Amino acid sequence: MLSIKFIRNNTQRVREAISGKHTEADIDEILGLDEQRRSILKEVEDLKALRNKNSAAIATLKRAGEDASAKITEMREVSDRIRVLDLQLKEVEGLLNEKLLYVPNIICPGVPVGTDESDNRFVREWGSQPSFSFPLKDHLQIGEELHLFDLKRAVKISG
Repeated sequence: MLSIKFIRNNTQRVREAISGKHTEADIDEILGLDEQRRSILKEVEDLKALRNKNSAAIATLKRAGEDASAKITEMREVSDRIRVLDLQLKEVEGLLNEKLLYVPNIICPGVPVGTDESDNRFVREWGSQPSFSFPLKDHLQIGEELHLFDLKRAVKISG
């Protein structure tokens, strides 16, 4: 998975990779979510710094025997705002991480871009192709015939 920092710094290359691999990933949406995440994170950090600074001021007021109830009330509101922002941050990060899963890796230079495997080209080939006197089977067919696993039973349990 490409990092969000790489996507931010190499947006055009990522767009080309998406186009070249014929996939769909909305880079604008991903960058918007990243901006939203960074904005929320900055606000949370600023509020936590304010809360820490005022906690020291509250302690000083209490030691001096002065009334700190106004600052305490203010810090409760700040703490409530931090909790709300933390939930928003978690939601945005989850959505961002989900969207990042659909961003393909960058295509290596020199790799031909095509629509399907018929556009691939051979770089080199060695050895001869084996020929078999029987029809080939995939691993699922072989496993079922050897009774190594029972797909019918597995479907019943999960379904």
